[in-house]
Amino acid sequence: MKTIGIASIASVLLLCSVAPASAQSLYAHHVYPGPQAQTVADKEAELLELEYEGSDEAPADTIIKRDQAIELAKQYAATSSGYILEGVDYQSNLYTISNSRGSWIISFSKKDQKSYGDISVTIESDTGKLLSFYMNEIDPDKKLTFPPKIDLEHAKQTALDYITKTNPQEISQLQYDEDYEKSFRKPLDGNVEYPLCYLRVVNGIVFPQNYVVMTVNGEGKILSYMLQWDEQLTFQAPRNPISLGQAAEQFNKLAEPRLQYIVPNTPNGFAAPAVAYETDAFLLDAETGEALLPSGLKKEKQSKAIPASDKRITNGLPKAQKLTKEQAAAQVSSVIPLPASAKLQATDYQENTDPITGVTSFEWDLSWSVASDKKYDDASIYATVDSSTGAVLRYSRYAFNYADSKVTSQSGTPSYDQLKMKAMESVKQLLPDYAHELYLDPQYGGYTQEELQQMQTFEYYFRRNINGVDIPNDSVTISFDRQTAEIQEFNSNLLTSYYPTEPPKVISPEKARDIWMSQYKVEQQYIVVDKDNYAQQQDLTLPMAQIETKLVYNLKPIFQFRELTYLDAGTGEWRNNETNQIVHPRITDPVDLKGNWAEEALKLMLVYEALDLVDGKVQPDALITRGELVQMFITTLNGGYFPVASDYADRSASFSDVTKDSKYFPYVENAIDYNLIDRASGTFDPDAALTRSEVADLIVKALGYSNLSKVKGLFTTKATDVNELPNQGAIAIVSALDIVTLNGETFSPYEKVTRAQAATFFYNFLKAHSQLLDTPR
Repeated sequence: MKTIGIASIASVLLLCSVAPASAQSLYAHHVYPGPQAQTVADKEAELLELEYEGSDEAPADTIIKRDQAIELAKQYAATSSGYILEGVDYQSNLYTISNSRGSWIISFSKKDQKSYGDISVTIESDTGKLLSFYMNEIDPDKKLTFPPKIDLEHAKQTALDYITKTNPQEISQLQYDEDYEKSFRKPLDGNVEYPLCYLRVVNGIVFPQNYVVMTVNGEGKILSYMLQWDEQLTFQAPRNPISLGQAAEQFNKLAEPRLQYIVPNTPNGFAAPAVAYETDAFLLDAETGEALLPSGLKKEKQSKAIPASDKRITNGLPKAQKLTKEQAAAQVSSVIPLPASAKLQATDYQENTDPITGVTSFEWDLSWSVASDKKYDDASIYATVDSSTGAVLRYSRYAFNYADSKVTSQSGTPSYDQLKMKAMESVKQLLPDYAHELYLDPQYGGYTQEELQQMQTFEYYFRRNINGVDIPNDSVTISFDRQTAEIQEFNSNLLTSYYPTEPPKVISPEKARDIWMSQYKVEQQYIVVDKDNYAQQQDLTLPMAQIETKLVYNLKPIFQFRELTYLDAGTGEWRNNETNQIVHPRITDPVDLKGNWAEEALKLMLVYEALDLVDGKVQPDALITRGELVQMFITTLNGGYFPVASDYADRSASFSDVTKDSKYFPYVENAIDYNLIDRASGTFDPDAALTRSEVADLIVKALGYSNLSKVKGLFTTKATDVNELPNQGAIAIVSALDIVTLNGETFSPYEKVTRAQAATFFYNFLKAHSQLLDTPR
């Protein structure tokens, strides 16, 4: 048995928009606002694992024979000298959604004293059509350069030329997906792989589940290709669809923002709960305007959730009083009858403080052994009790012969609905303080009668809601033995004494809906109706004739956040889940960026969020601050990845003016780790401006030449205005490397640095850094 991975990207591509392939301009201007989208490499990591029986013997009537497939594979992948044939496999129905009977999988490899690589090519066995190829080459001596040799526009032209040659029949139906490239950020180390995607268009309408995706590296070499194309699907031409404007109105009408608590991961480890608005994604039937699930099936109105209790109940136990193990065991037996033979075997007391919320739990873990009886052999019971409230938090009963017990439908056996009522009563008994906040989820399970008949246990799920605010991470599950109606397992996951008791003050759902809708545009698409888990099933058995396509309207994000964000229900602002700081969606480039002399360098810093906008502007001529410069430095040195405050949760702030709640805190602490700044002074002054001389010192430290720069007489400079400065060596280095350039013979060491100048210094730093490496990365 072998396994091959096929990138599963149809669901992501539902959020794509396109421009005609023929309309592409080789030097068109493109902007990368930085959505949280996936690159081709990311998609390849999310593989739909398909198992198959590998064999190099194909059916006798296969049109493309083995040797033909090998020759085609060499042509498609343009295998260079040194590659040898590694393996040939024939696989039946690899692409089960298409009409392909099978595919040839050809692999090549090479290995010499300097480099090695492998290539995998998949070819449709009856037509010779290329379905995919992936190339991986590693050359330890290869030196990367920044910026790369070819830019994105040249990579797009390379891909288009290849598709035109390889897919002559499909090219007329393909349009370039402009949103897909927004996932791309120019790597700061020069290791570029441009992600490119073309989507199928039918009747002038995009069908994102058919596509060609490719990657092209910074030298113009094609590294991967994948085709998903369903020739037998039929598409009904639009008859009388609602207009884009009507669809937008319908989305606005049907969207249902709901409140929920989230817990930001703040650096001090004691995060206050935040209230957010969340809205479930849905589609619209393009002809009726009805709401559809992402699968394309009709979105049915959900039944109203019912609380376990309509009021708060107390268990009569005194609060804030630690129970003994005997009292904890007695509390369990008082709400869940234990067998007469149950014997308490082990107890364990634990106190734990949640590092994020600061909430401390006090719990008894208890276990009993149960002697053999008519029902069970050698059963064991486990329970956890909250020592401060007496609530039973977890309970489970296991019997060694339970899995072998037969499911029978006897007269008098409780039904699923009857045990549902018992679940409500049990939650009231087990969690009296929280029963009024726990709502039975009527959609949980969704079992058919036939499925219920096969179950040994019936399980029920309760979600938590406080004053109309959902708590997605708090829940309760309870299951019953179908034959005995006894509790088989109970588990509560609740944060106690944490959420506010009073309803939060929030913006209206209407305002939240307007903010939500402002992030999207409405787009018409074809989709496949997922009647049989179209995008997830490994073995698709539904006949092609029964697969239905549907015309829908979808909401396409104008801007996608790279990091997890939430809509603050109190202020209507977007915030970062990790830092809890305000995030401003950058739907268009700042008005003061285009045409600026440092546009390319500034744009790179904005894409990597190494530079923040001020009132929606980049302010290129404003002075850079110490905090902003350190943010640029760390983002650049970390290859585009920025540190998060929680990484330093256990560290005290090194400077009194950069505390843990400062946005610069993780950057400054990371800079200290890099030995870029000295914390001896006790203050950092993050809002102060910097001189060119100070920037030169920081750059030389980042290059690792700080000590070398201090060697007297080793470095000389043409600059005539730095003779009295102690850091002449640093200035000589940065000017010789064209990182901070001279103006004739003047360095202007005391001149304050602007944001545009700082961005340019870092762009030059990246170019110099890639050339200075003694060995390739």
